[in-house]
Amino acid sequence: MLGDVSIYSLAQASLANQNAKYLMKLLEIKKLKYIEMSFKQLMANTKFSIDHYMDDATLNLFGLRLTSLEGCPQRVWGLRAGANEITSLEGISPNITNYLDLSFNPKLTNLHDVHRHLHSMRAPISARIIVSEKLITSSVLGLIYVTGLTRISDPGSKYPDSSTATSQSGWTGIVTKHLAGNAGPNDTEKLRLYSCQEELIAAGFDEHAKL
Repeated sequence: MLGDVSIYSLAQASLANQNAKYLMKLLEIKKLKYIEMSFKQLMANTKFSIDHYMDDATLNLFGLRLTSLEGCPQRVWGLRAGANEITSLEGISPNITNYLDLSFNPKLTNLHDVHRHLHSMRAPISARIIVSEKLITSSVLGLIYVTGLTRISDPGSKYPDSSTATSQSGWTGIVTKHLAGNAGPNDTEKLRLYSCQEELIAAGFDEHAKL
């Protein structure tokens, strides 16, 4: 839920969800539909303007075949960046309120030091990242440092919207239990990090557990 926001803000959010369709139409008009480019290049080519702070709106970039997220706003309510050609999270919005969809990015295999790009998520209980679990082969411990994050899930999960780690399997379920948004009063960042690392190694996810 968006919470207590104005009708204007809700209208903004509704319009923002149409970004992908509108951008695809502009690209088609300019005959650039099948040219892979960064988000920054896309903005320049389409002359499509987006606010630097989209606190009440979702930025929908799903399926645009972007090679980079460089140029994303500083803050967004949600970011749909699935089904693209990105290889890293460089340039991503560092502050996301509710969710980040990174699913179906075949070239995104590395989440090492993800916290250097994504700093915080602010929605209580529901702040989540959706990522294609089997594609990730790198360390995932950087997710422990993302403030407010409560859940990592795979788009093919049996319970993709569940807020409990017990409904998930694989490394996503292990990491979810130790995220900042799920921390108890005595769970220090260091304790969560090493507890998560131990569980990952015990489950056979050695590469994911590297510091």
